[in-house]
Amino acid sequence: MPNTNWSFYLNTTNTNTIYQLGCNQGSADAADHNNSFVILDFGAQDNANSGTYFPGVKINSPTQPSSASYATDENLAEVFAWGYYKCASNNSDTTTTLFLVVGTNNSGYSVNYGGGQGWGNVVSAVGSYISNNSAEADQVVVYGGNDIESWGSASGTLAWTAGYQANAPGYSYVDHGSADGCPTTISSPPGSCSNNWNQYDYWYVSWGNNIGEAAPEIYNTSGDQATQWALISAYGANNENNYIAAFESVLDEYDLNSGTNSSAQAWTDLWNALTFWNVVPVGIAFSSQMHRE
Repeated sequence: MPNTNWSFYLNTTNTNTIYQLGCNQGSADAADHNNSFVILDFGAQDNANSGTYFPGVKINSPTQPSSASYATDENLAEVFAWGYYKCASNNSDTTTTLFLVVGTNNSGYSVNYGGGQGWGNVVSAVGSYISNNSAEADQVVVYGGNDIESWGSASGTLAWTAGYQANAPGYSYVDHGSADGCPTTISSPPGSCSNNWNQYDYWYVSWGNNIGEAAPEIYNTSGDQATQWALISAYGANNENNYIAAFESVLDEYDLNSGTNSSAQAWTDLWNALTFWNVVPVGIAFSSQMHRE
């Protein structure tokens, strides 16, 4: 499967840079006649629930971490979408679609109901901006996003999803994280994962709450990450009568570390694991590489 899809860990607020990233995506889609899936990861939410720390910044560092306000995050997402639309249309393309995920993660401070509300406001603002530009709205679909992993508490993260739903009811969010420490063999349900998470928690935030969708990280060449997600889906099938019926994407980090899964291998590993555990989804639409920008 060709890879023209990205998860960008943003470390810049330069609008020219972000516009060009969107333009590159629009031009590539116009040339390939393919839709695309892009995650803009703005990092962890801050303690004031008013902005984000750039991904990879240590939030307890003695130096002031690089950060951006929610208003800046919104503007950058809108600039990316505008760049996509302009450069797709400049190449006579008015039919391809960008599925744009406006993402945070659950490693910061506002991993609670209020934090979910705050990020819901960000996503709703971006979605409203796109909707108010009728031409752009024909080619850009907005989602929320959260790189959900065991670095944040399960209880706080589940509360975050409820807050998000309250303030962004028209926008699903994509869980684009990993399922750290979850079982790779059948265990008594719900199997335990790292940091007091369990299979139910991951199933719920990525599918079971009816607003979450899954785009898991499958970069480990051992195949364990693919098996973990297949067994989370199997947990849903066997215990909630609701397996994960569709995966939005599969994320790899080959662009950052060539010793990890390629895009094709990540996609294949997950598909094979889901098939093995008899929880084959409707499909896995995209494969996406993680990249720092």
